[in-house]
Amino acid sequence: MKKWLFGISIVVVLIAVTGFSLLGFKPVTQSPLKIIIIVKSKDLDFWKQVKSGTDMASKEFHADTKFWAPSSEKNVDEQIELMEKAIQKKPDAIVLAAADFQRLAPLARKAKENGILLLTLDSRLPEHLSEGHIATDNVRAAKKAADYLAHHIGEKGKLAIISTVAGTATAMEREKGFMEAIQEYPDIQVIDIKFSGSDVREAYRLTKQILKEHPDLKGIFGINEFTTLGIAQANKEMGETSAIKTVGFDSSPEILNYVEEGALSATVVQKPFNMGYLAVKQAVSILEGKTKGKLLYTDSVVITKENMDSPENQKLLFPFEEQ
Repeated sequence: MKKWLFGISIVVVLIAVTGFSLLGFKPVTQSPLKIIIIVKSKDLDFWKQVKSGTDMASKEFHADTKFWAPSSEKNVDEQIELMEKAIQKKPDAIVLAAADFQRLAPLARKAKENGILLLTLDSRLPEHLSEGHIATDNVRAAKKAADYLAHHIGEKGKLAIISTVAGTATAMEREKGFMEAIQEYPDIQVIDIKFSGSDVREAYRLTKQILKEHPDLKGIFGINEFTTLGIAQANKEMGETSAIKTVGFDSSPEILNYVEEGALSATVVQKPFNMGYLAVKQAVSILEGKTKGKLLYTDSVVITKENMDSPENQKLLFPFEEQ
């Protein structure tokens, strides 16, 4: 009898110490999981909202998160340095929004070889380099922009695209989605795709150049926040707000002001807070053995002057203010 009781005592002690049980419970984590999130830039409202999402998830799931970013989206070298630094620190997971999917691919492989869980956020890497991907469905979102623009120019005429940094997976997906949708309108022609380097001043210069070279242009599509701001500034300055239809991507107080003024006809708004939250949630879940990595898409909405004041869209545009 005493031996039997002793055996039961040993099992109870093992359960208490290791966190295992005969019922299949997993080990109790002794310290927070370490997750480093590396995004494309410090200065976009989009990434600030992503950070707010990761902060909330880190508290909810008891993770130790670090949020790093280069000085600007076009500074790929700086992002590479941050990735190298992250690998040296050997966290449990890295969440990467790659500014250049080809140049970051070797470091993604290195992270995996070092036993670090790698997830991608916003921008994809080549196949099999990440265990999961959290992003806006960029192809679908760009199709929404194309359909809106096509409808508002009467489904005929010339359009131009001002993109961001050449080689960015996000930009390529949005260009693809826009072009696929425009093909459904035989009387619309995309005359040019230019790259701004994700720089407001360059997007502004390119917009003025395009409008001078093509006075019969009907519309412009801008692919991210900086590009959208440059297009809107040039459009407003040249007094083309009534003649040229412009659709941008992302939101910020300045972008929303341009929508209200008419310098922007619309902007496609993502859900960056959700993306950041889901990235940390999925990383923790994979590390704890609860789920496998998967593709998680967040939705997007076309915001116009007419619908921006709806309660639902106000919550999307101003997620941190009491409604």
